[in-house]
Amino acid sequence: MNKKRRVALVVPYFPYPPVHGGIVRIYNLLKFMGHMHDIYLITFIQRQEQLLHIPGLKKYCRKVFPVSFSKTPLDDSYPYAVREFYCMGMAHTIRRVIKQEKIDLLHIEYAIIAGYVNFSCGIKTILTQHDTSDLFFDRSIHNRELSDKNRYTEWKKLVRYETNICGKFNKIITVTQKDKNELQAVLPSADIEVVPTGVDTKFFSRAKTGGRATSGSNPAYGCAAGRDSAGGRTFFPADGFNLTYVGHYHHYPNEDAMVYFCKKILPLITGKLPNVKLYIVGSGPTEKILKLQEDRHVRVTGGVPDVRPYLKNSDVFVAPSRVGGGIKGKILEAMSMGVPVVTNKLGSYGIEARHGKEIIITDTPGEFAAETVKLLKNARRRKGIAVNARGLVERKYDWRAIAKRLAEIYRNM
Repeated sequence: MNKKRRVALVVPYFPYPPVHGGIVRIYNLLKFMGHMHDIYLITFIQRQEQLLHIPGLKKYCRKVFPVSFSKTPLDDSYPYAVREFYCMGMAHTIRRVIKQEKIDLLHIEYAIIAGYVNFSCGIKTILTQHDTSDLFFDRSIHNRELSDKNRYTEWKKLVRYETNICGKFNKIITVTQKDKNELQAVLPSADIEVVPTGVDTKFFSRAKTGGRATSGSNPAYGCAAGRDSAGGRTFFPADGFNLTYVGHYHHYPNEDAMVYFCKKILPLITGKLPNVKLYIVGSGPTEKILKLQEDRHVRVTGGVPDVRPYLKNSDVFVAPSRVGGGIKGKILEAMSMGVPVVTNKLGSYGIEARHGKEIIITDTPGEFAAETVKLLKNARRRKGIAVNARGLVERKYDWRAIAKRLAEIYRNM
């Protein structure tokens, strides 16, 4: 069956530029699946300049419906994150588009806006649950110092809300098999399928990457073409060994990962190898992130027009995740670029990579530092892991194959 479906895709974040993992996923699925079905994108806009990117999105969508964000109050029995994204303007737009465009399917991205399923007008519905860690206190609140009474109370609200609202969807999509298993235990009758996060293996390829960032070559990581956010210069690694991390730092898990790494792990590495430099790449560096540059081994780039030169010139990609779940797209990008990755169990969550073969997985700060030092001292081992990692993402995580899987789900509903 090759029937095109008319799909209303509802997203809480404007999907361009793709500056963090969830938006990168949405943007790439639009890009590689838009020709397979008629997609009607309904998205919040937070800034007027985002409207300038609508013509670009229309290459992949039948129509784009921007909704100016104006929060409608909800009582505090709802979780904070849900209250922050509730807007009657969005609800009215969803209902209007479904009727006006004769929509077949309503697909909502993120559980925080899942409540808009109540405006589905009786058509089939899909929810992408990007991160089930919200449902599990030990992963959503990773550190004991964060586990205060207010956070626990808020978490209980979120669990109540999500388990109730998820049950209203005809199908739920998770990004990992483990997420599916955990969610199925909470919602045994739910129809759940896995559509993993991926990577554009043609774009993130050493063979396609020059030694300098090219103007406008990559829309991600939040910078105008040809300039970075730290004064107009493009930084390039100096002599010695180069470690890299990529992220959007207004997203707390990324900020936490780098603060933790610089305090607990980097000193153990530089104590063994003083000629190591850490490049913290990406948009929205917070005050805490900028302060890390007080260490002479740390450089914060801010937003860059293209992350690939930083990855290409990196000896090791570090990903010390402590908060959240789901597949880390940044790790897949590094693997696709042929950069060996050192991470921990949470960072490798959902990626079918084997320790010592395609990735290095550690548990403690001491192990993380020791494994990184061992890799830096052994170019042959770095090369072997990098080659294996590239092969893995080509086989299992290319966006083109993943987009076909989602298109098939649409056709079968």
